[in-house]
Formats: sequence, C-alpha cells, structure tokens
Amino acid sequence: MKPEEGGIGHFCTTNEVAGNTGLTSSDETDHHAGKESSRGKSSLISRTVSQVEMEGSKLDLVVFGATGITGKYTVLQLVELATDVGDLKWGVAGRSQDKLESVLRQISSKTGKDLSKIKIIVADVTDLLSLRNMTSQTRVLINTVGPYKLYGEPVVKACIDGGCHYVDVSAEPQQGELTLVKRRSELTYPSIYQKLEQYDEAIIMSGSSDNSDNRDKHILLFMERMQLEYHEAAKQKNVYIINACGFDCIPVDLGTVFLVNNFKGDVNSVECYLEVWQKTFMMGSAINYGTWHSAVYLMSEVEELKSIRKKLFPDCGPKMHPTLKHKWFVHKNKAVGGWSVPFPTADRSVIARSQRYFLQHNKQRPIQLFSYVTFPYLLLALAVWMLGGLLLLAAKFKAGREFILKHPRLLSGGLVGFDPSEKAMSNLYFSFTLYGKGWKDKMTEPTDQHTEKPNKTLVVKVSGNNPAYGATCVALVLSAVTVVQQADKMPASGGVYTPGVAFGKTTLIEDLNKHGVKFELVSVKEI
Repeated sequence: MKPEEGGIGHFCTTNEVAGNTGLTSSDETDHHAGKESSRGKSSLISRTVSQVEMEGSKLDLVVFGATGITGKYTVLQLVELATDVGDLKWGVAGRSQDKLESVLRQISSKTGKDLSKIKIIVADVTDLLSLRNMTSQTRVLINTVGPYKLYGEPVVKACIDGGCHYVDVSAEPQQGELTLVKRRSELTYPSIYQKLEQYDEAIIMSGSSDNSDNRDKHILLFMERMQLEYHEAAKQKNVYIINACGFDCIPVDLGTVFLVNNFKGDVNSVECYLEVWQKTFMMGSAINYGTWHSAVYLMSEVEELKSIRKKLFPDCGPKMHPTLKHKWFVHKNKAVGGWSVPFPTADRSVIARSQRYFLQHNKQRPIQLFSYVTFPYLLLALAVWMLGGLLLLAAKFKAGREFILKHPRLLSGGLVGFDPSEKAMSNLYFSFTLYGKGWKDKMTEPTDQHTEKPNKTLVVKVSGNNPAYGATCVALVLSAVTVVQQADKMPASGGVYTPGVAFGKTTLIEDLNKHGVKFELVSVKEI
C-alpha cells in the first residue's frame, strides 16, 4: 500500500447541477392569460390567507423514523433538551401510528414529561403523498430513516418540494442506484422497496434476503450527489439540506472550524486522532449493528470512492504546500500519545466540501486532513492494523462481507452487537484530537504559498459520551434547533451544505459545549 499525499487540501471542483425534484405540488395553480376575474382575485386572496395560516400552524421540528433506535434516542434527547432550546412545537413521524404512540409512552414514562399532545404523523418512504404531507407540516425535518443510500433521496426531494429544511446523520458516503419511475406527481421505487417490510426504520439486520451486491452496482456518492443534483433546487426554495449532523461529522467538521478560528494565521494541515474508551470495564456490546453494517460497506467501496470523486470533481483546485503525507502504518504522535493507525471515515469527504466552500466564498486557505484512530498499546494497534487490513480486503468480496456482517461481535472484540444496553452505550466515551500545523502569519490571498516552513501548531480536542446515540442525537437535535432559530447566521440562501458551512457562524459549538460535546483548545505553540 502506497502512502497518500495531500489529504483533502488538494481537491477538485465542478459546476453544481440543478436537480429536478421530480415532484409536482398538488396546490399548483394554472394561470390563464386574460382571466383575471373578481372570482379569481378572491380565490387568490383566499389561498394567500390559507398559506399564511398554514405557516403559522407549522411545527418547528418533526423526527421522521421515531420508532427506529436512532429515532427513539433523538426523541429522548429532544424531550430532555426542550427546556434549554426554547418553546418549540414538535412532532414524530413514521410508518406505524401504534408504534409511534408506544414510543411516546415509553419516553414519557422515562422522562416524566407529558407527551400526550405531541403530534403524530404517519409517513412512509414508499408513499410520496405521505412524505409531502409530512414535510408540509414542519419547518425542519430530522430524518433518522436509514440507510440513507436506500431511503434518503425521496425524503430530500419531498423536503425541497414542501419548503422544509432537512438534517440527518448520514455517514454512508454512497447512494445506491434507485430505479425511479415518474408518473406526474408520484414516484415509485419498485426494486428496492419490495422487501421494505423486512426492515425497521434506521436499521438493517444481517441476513436479510435482499441482494446487497445488486445495490452496490452503479453506485454514486450520496452526500456529494445530493449537493450536485439538489443544491440549486434547494437554493431556489430557500431550503437548507444538511447531511452528517451526528458523530459523523459534527465533531471533526466543526472541530476544524473551531481550530481555524483560534489559529490566528494560516492553517496548512490537520491530523485527526480518534480515541474511544470505556469509563469502567464492562462486558457486552456498546455499538449497534447498524453502524457496523454501514462501516462494512464503506470499507468495500474505498477504492471506488476515489475514482468516483475524480469523475465528480475533474478540475483540481490549488495544491497546497508542504504536502501532508498519509501515515499508513502504525505510528505515534506526541500530541495525543498512544499508537495510531489509519481510520477511513466520511469526515474527509465532508470536510473537503467545507474547504472548497470556504475557499470560494470566504477566501480561506484550504486545509489538508487525514484521520487516524489511537490505541494505548503498541501490540493492540498492530493487531487492529492487521485485522483492519484483512477486513478491508475481505469486504471487497461478497463472501467476505457476509462473514463480517454475520460475526460483528467476534470481529469487533465484543464492541458491536444487535441490542446494546443503554448502560453499556453510556459507558462509552470518545475524543477527537485535531493537531493543526501552519504559519503564524496570514497571506493576503488564500492560494499564496508561504516560503518558510510551518512555524505554528495548535491542538484542539472534541470529546463526549455515547458516540452512537448520545452525542450523535444531541448534535442532531441541536443542529435542527439551530436551523429554526439562527437561519440569519447561516449561508444567505438555502442549498445543500455540510455542517461546517451551515453552522460555522452560529452558536452551535457553544450549544454543544453546554450539552456534553466539549470543544476545547489544548495548546498553542510557535515553532
């Protein structure tokens, strides 16, 4: 394996393509020339009044997929944060009225809050009319129905059509090809939804009878494709579409923003080191199988991701110097201690998009970044490095993927399971240490090259608890609340954005600090 160079600082750009939502609004009105009768004026006034009344009666937030495990924890966090985030009107949505009522009863019992008046909306990703009905009733939709590579696009389309902002926790970089059949105001998805009944919202169980390999053919990047195909449509409707608002990729994307804001100079590169540990030793799983499933398919598509991104961004941007080299073997960094190995995540993809935006709109020097995971012992790091290499190789083949998916507990050392306890998940902690390197002086233009070697370092740490469902759901809820309350601090118009771009000028970092996801400046040093 050859070491990669340049991180994400040397990115490529492409023209954004306006995406046709494929949805036709049911309340669109035909306008006929020369027919401006008094009856027509009265009808127009009536419609305008109705629209104003409808806007006033909208919910602020709706959690879609509230009966899945991510959805349940999102609703729980929303209830627990309600007193801190202001008086918000919210509701829940999903396929089953009975299950949604059950979830609200469970959370009401757990929190002691009366949730009997929370609005319930029945919606299904296979039913376009139900999606449109849902998005017409809320200002922001929190989408927890996954995997997004199968079920994300129709929800994004419905949000744009209904003028509803959208946030999710997508960490899957790729979008499975959907067979779309347009029939005026409805879409059908005959191939991928035939066996939808076998899935619960927000999780796929192993051993399902759908052909995963067929889904892997003709794949495109989900988050990138949403930006390329729907940015202009979202912009025209002034709708914000924001992916990856959870553990992937809020800590690293906003952590990088936090680092740059505190650097007071030009940042050339960032090396990110993830550490995960238990506060007290406990047997049993702490990460849900759905996360494992997504990681396996991410591993199977690493090489394909590279080639697809080259096709998506054929025109390369500026190459920054000095080039950040990828440390592909076990290594030690004095800033974090321990022993680190490469860690493939969706963070680099998201941050690349953030950096491209910052260069084009803020004249900010693009940052090179690589990610690693750190262990306390050399032998453990070596074992993980070798096992990771074997899993990466095995994941490229159907038989290998099947084996990995059927034995998550064995291959993860017991960390991954189908039903992790709340106690085990709450006992899991994480930190991202971001080691930034650059110059204390700032160049006039972002693409100007420094003649001297980097002379300044800055270390930032982002830490929290229960990465899969604690910190993730806190970040997701606060992201949605930020869209409701601080749209004036977000990009001037709607569009498809990364968390760093969408929330970089808001108070989301401060709000996360107040609720268990801590951003802190560790050290600043001039070399």
